[in-house]
Amino acid sequence: MKRLFLLILSVMLCLIIVVGYIAGTKRKASADNGPYGKYVLSTDSTQYIELKPDGSCLVGAKEYGPGGGTGKLELLRGTYEIKGDVVTVKLGTAQKPLISEFKLEGNTLVPPKMKIARPGLEGAKYIKK
Repeated sequence: MKRLFLLILSVMLCLIIVVGYIAGTKRKASADNGPYGKYVLSTDSTQYIELKPDGSCLVGAKEYGPGGGTGKLELLRGTYEIKGDVVTVKLGTAQKPLISEFKLEGNTLVPPKMKIARPGLEGAKYIKK
């Protein structure tokens, strides 16, 4: 009788473990799975890049004038491609696209080094939220 009880208990525990494993593998991707999601600029949390699973993206960027002052936040739509650890973002029209490449390092998008960086943006990167 005692052996039968332990056998049934062991089978029940194994069944619970298997069902839990299967349920865990069928979950939808969360914010930490894959490169998709919203990346916020480390020096200015109003600026961001949002990569969507369908290959489209949204970019919230401030417009810089000739005097270096910041203007309003512009919302730009575009597409992106990922090849290895390089994310290529294409904004604008097909005739005149604005193309930027970022290096994907864990949960961070690192922009290319600019020859002339805006004050306060030196070393800035986009961090996944």
